[in-house]
Amino acid sequence: MWFRRNSVGIESCVDLGSDLWYTWQKTAKLVAYLMEDLSLDITRVRGHHFFAAKDCPQPMLENNLEIWWEFLDLVEAEYEFRTTFKGYTVSLSSDSTIINNKGRVVNQPDFTTSVSYTLNFTKDGKTTSITLSTMVPGIYETTK
Repeated sequence: MWFRRNSVGIESCVDLGSDLWYTWQKTAKLVAYLMEDLSLDITRVRGHHFFAAKDCPQPMLENNLEIWWEFLDLVEAEYEFRTTFKGYTVSLSSDSTIINNKGRVVNQPDFTTSVSYTLNFTKDGKTTSITLSTMVPGIYETTK
């Protein structure tokens, strides 16, 4: 049997108190960068579990690989951004105490709440902004 021995291995890890989803977001950015740099498409992205009889990365393998497929969607989104908006810098600003300037929910509200944030796109010294809003689910549900 012939094996091709050209691959890039990425190890991600978290410890107590780490944000697992943020780690996966940063890993997806790295994978998208490597896809662009090495002229690869999403079909070339494989997890360790495809090559070894090891449950790795274990949290991504639960529920019939549900999170693995979400991770691949995130990689594709990062790749799309890198290639479509090449040369742009993007920042997010929020006046909310619910989401921070990275777009992360930092304080879950008691009840479902609408929050607004502004995305700023800058290229060649020119900035364009768009204000968006989303609903952040609350801890409690109301019944009527």
